[in-house]
Amino acid sequence: MIKVLQVKLFDENIESAIELVLENCTSGKKQNLLISATDAHGIVIAQKDKEFRKILNSFYISLPDGMPSVWIGRLKGTKKWNAVIYYLTCCIFFRL
Repeated sequence: MIKVLQVKLFDENIESAIELVLENCTSGKKQNLLISATDAHGIVIAQKDKEFRKILNSFYISLPDGMPSVWIGRLKGTKKWNAVIYYLTCCIFFRL
C-alpha cells in the first residue's frame, strides 16, 4: 500500500489483487473483505471529509481508479500500476 494524500491505495497490479483475493477466498477463513476502486475525486473528497477518508482507508484493497490516480502513484514510485476500469475489474472478479 502507498498513501496518496493520506488515502491508502493498493500498489500492485490488478493481477496481484486478483491473486490476493483468491488466496483469501480459498484460505478457509470466514471474513468479509471490502474492495474499492478509488478515483481522484474520492481522494480529493477524503481531504475534506475525515470520515470518508477513514472509510476509504478501511478497505482491504483500494484500487486506483483512473489515470490521475495512476499518475500520482507513479510519481510516488509505484511502477506496477495500470488504470483500473471498475466495470472490467468486476467482470474479472465475478468470472472467478
